[in-house]
Amino acid sequence: DARARDGDRRGHRRDQRGQDDACRAAVDRNESGEERRDERGRGGRRQPREEVREQTEPAGVLCDYSHLLPRKGQALDLACGTGANALFLARRGLKTTAWDISAEAISILRTRATENNLVLECRVCDVADTIIPAQNFDVITVSYFLERALFPTIINALKINGLLFYQTWT
Repeated sequence: DARARDGDRRGHRRDQRGQDDACRAAVDRNESGEERRDERGRGGRRQPREEVREQTEPAGVLCDYSHLLPRKGQALDLACGTGANALFLARRGLKTTAWDISAEAISILRTRATENNLVLECRVCDVADTIIPAQNFDVITVSYFLERALFPTIINALKINGLLFYQTWT
C-alpha cells in the first residue's frame, strides 16, 4: 500500500515530533516480560471470560502510524477489549465506536471514557456475528482478534481511502 510506504518514509519526522504519550509504553507485558495475549476460543473467536485484563496502551501499529490518522471522521474499534485504541482515537477527535463481546470490558471502557471526558459509542456484541455497515468508517482498528472470514466485511466497512490498523499474533 502506498500510504504505508509513505508512512515508513515519514517515520523519521514523526519521531522528531515525538510520539503521543499513550503510545510510549508500547505493549502490555506479564511478569516475565512476555506480551500478554487475549484468551481465544476455538476458531480464533473471542470468548467472554471471567477476568478482563485492562489494556492501557493502544496497539503498536496504531501508534507507529498515528500520523496517518484523519483529523475528523468515524472510527471503529472491533473486539476492543477495555478500549485503549478507542480512547486513543477519541482523543484524536474521531467519532469512535467500540464493540466487544465482554460486557465487563465495555463497562470498564465506558468508565474510562467518562473519566477522560470522552464520548464513545460502546456496544456489547460478538463482532463475528454482527453486521458492520458498509463504507461507514474512516478508520478501523483490530487488535489481537483474528477471524479471517471477517476480512472482506471489515474492508467493505471502510470508506474510500479509509485506514485499517490490524495487529494480531505473528
